[in-house]
Amino acid sequence: MWRPAQHRLQKSRRNRAGRHITACATEDPPYHPQTLSSQGQLYRFTMTAGEHADLLLRLRQCKARVLLCGYPHATYDALLSDWVQLERSTRCVMGARGPRTERVWMNYELPGAGGVHG
Repeated sequence: MWRPAQHRLQKSRRNRAGRHITACATEDPPYHPQTLSSQGQLYRFTMTAGEHADLLLRLRQCKARVLLCGYPHATYDALLSDWVQLERSTRCVMGARGPRTERVWMNYELPGAGGVHG
């Protein structure tokens, strides 16, 4: 099973909202099972829909800056609606035919990135 990275934030500076401004957690979990275009097992590690929801709830509690990668999905849209989102159309080598949309969610503002909330 895939596990999110563990970070120690003891000596990190905090902003006015209590968020650690000198630490960043970058998370790239296995894709949500409903976003995979192939029915076969393409990856060594997978996560269930419930594990994805649990991960998102835990990341929402994180005091560090969080950058999360994945494909758009309703669970992510619902739980991360107030996070900044950036999207990019890509071509997947494994399984998918045609372009796919990849998304990055961030719990912090990225000046000049042109991201949107929700």
